[in-house]
Amino acid sequence: MECKWKQLHRDLWITIRCICKKVLYPFLYLPEDNVVSAITTGTTTTIVTTMYHNFVVGQEIAFRIPSVWGTTELNSLPNTTIPGSPVYGYVTSITDNWTFVCNINSTGYTAFNVNQPFLSYRGEQFRKYCQWAM
Repeated sequence: MECKWKQLHRDLWITIRCICKKVLYPFLYLPEDNVVSAITTGTTTTIVTTMYHNFVVGQEIAFRIPSVWGTTELNSLPNTTIPGSPVYGYVTSITDNWTFVCNINSTGYTAFNVNQPFLSYRGEQFRKYCQWAM
């Protein structure tokens, strides 16, 4: 983005012209953090993400899965074989923009569960009060 500015006063500036360019494929510029929505375990591991994963075959990948979601054996740290050295997998095939297969043998890993309960949310008590008052 290129902008031209004009000073009206010592501390007051306004923009008089801006040139903006639209990003054609914004998902190409996002950081490579993806939310996993499903994991199929086996001799290879199939991962389904909630957005375009933008991975390519042969790309090195790592996982950070919260313990309550299960399948924490995929996490890159801690490495019990070589402490301090992350464990990585590699993308072996791309099924579609949301699904890929990696070379990690996940046979016998715990089940993956994204259905997590939560106790409350901000404004919940106010909402309950408003419904009661009506």
